[in-house]
Amino acid sequence: MKACFSIFCLLVIQQSSWSQPGPEVFFFEKLEILNDSLSRNPENDAARLERINLFYQEDRSMTKFDIDYLLHKFEAGTNSIPLDTFTFHLLYGACYNYSNLPLSLSYYRKAAAIRPTEYLYTNLFNGYYKLRNSDTALLYYDTLITSYGFKFRSSDEDHLTFYKIDLLNSHTAYNPKLTAFYNYLSRTYFDEYKLQSKERGFESNYENQVLAKSGFDYQFQLCEYYLRWQQYDLAEKTLSNLTNHIGRNALGEPVELYKFNKYYFLLGTILEQKGNPNEAVRNFLYASDYLHYKDTVWSSGLWKKYPDNPEFLVLHAQTLYNKQKEEYWQLKDPGKHILELFHEAKKQGSKNYKIFLARADHFLFLKDYKNALYQVDLAIKSSPNQSISYEAKAAILREAYWNGFIPENELEEQSTKLKKDIDKLFKNAVTSVPEINLPE
Repeated sequence: MKACFSIFCLLVIQQSSWSQPGPEVFFFEKLEILNDSLSRNPENDAARLERINLFYQEDRSMTKFDIDYLLHKFEAGTNSIPLDTFTFHLLYGACYNYSNLPLSLSYYRKAAAIRPTEYLYTNLFNGYYKLRNSDTALLYYDTLITSYGFKFRSSDEDHLTFYKIDLLNSHTAYNPKLTAFYNYLSRTYFDEYKLQSKERGFESNYENQVLAKSGFDYQFQLCEYYLRWQQYDLAEKTLSNLTNHIGRNALGEPVELYKFNKYYFLLGTILEQKGNPNEAVRNFLYASDYLHYKDTVWSSGLWKKYPDNPEFLVLHAQTLYNKQKEEYWQLKDPGKHILELFHEAKKQGSKNYKIFLARADHFLFLKDYKNALYQVDLAIKSSPNQSISYEAKAAILREAYWNGFIPENELEEQSTKLKKDIDKLFKNAVTSVPEINLPE
């Protein structure tokens, strides 16, 4: 947004006589050049405007004196560069942005009344957001979208969207305007995804997948909002609209958890609330393959609530392991207490593949490749449909080869077989976004 202001000022002053090509000059060096130029020639309006712009670029308070000086010359008709009333409203708006926000916004409104621009509407929205004037801020957001469209993959757009959600979410009561906005955002991203996929001829393009992920993420946020207000039926309906489009392999097991882990976590939350803990923990365990899930207070609470179900103990152990991997990424060995929890879950009857994968990680850390491969084979045997176990085995084989434990021909033979197994699992995996019916 500041870049827009800078470009505007540069267009106004055109080419300053003191500005020459060369290496980048730091703020104080630039300021010294400008100060020197103005001390020699106070009538150099271009340098004065450039000094205003320099302070703005550096997030420093503007010199109101410079703006007042230019305004005085403008009113007297003695200015040496083209200026107009719009320009002064813009300059004063930026000048008071940090010191007197309401006054800044009044100048921006005057400028917008003369010549509405995206830059001005964006500043008006941001300003009223900071003042927590929700109605006015939302009015300017809607004006921005109506007048200038929705810009995909734009950091400015992401910020504006976040701010609007924050304003709508700040209501002390359930707000249907927020649920409608979540659906609008998902539809917008899904529609753009389908359009781009059609134009480019394929759907696996990274940018297209980012569009699809954004569409899903806003539905997941909508589901979380329903759960916050205990609207369990609406939360479940939201997820059911997505069920056929969530990534699964040919045998129905989850894939692409970086995009869909929230689906399984939310589904588990709904099922647990509805009194179905066995199905709930199955979905929680899917989600916990993604390291984001490291809330050990939450997992410990579930384990204590369902002490007779060893899968909740597995969930807690995996959550502890996720937390360890996130906080101590250089430590690849599961802590002793984590291994003991996994072992206790096994004693209680669990055959979850996560138990064996944790043990495999432990032996891999010890460079005991024989036992690491044995444990990962047990993980594959316990859950042959889980691709994560095959991928773990491939990683162990590579390290075993690098450290001379297996010869190259064995690595190639086993890697080829693993690739075939993984390809079978990913055959017909859901990756596209067909029509998803979302309410208006």
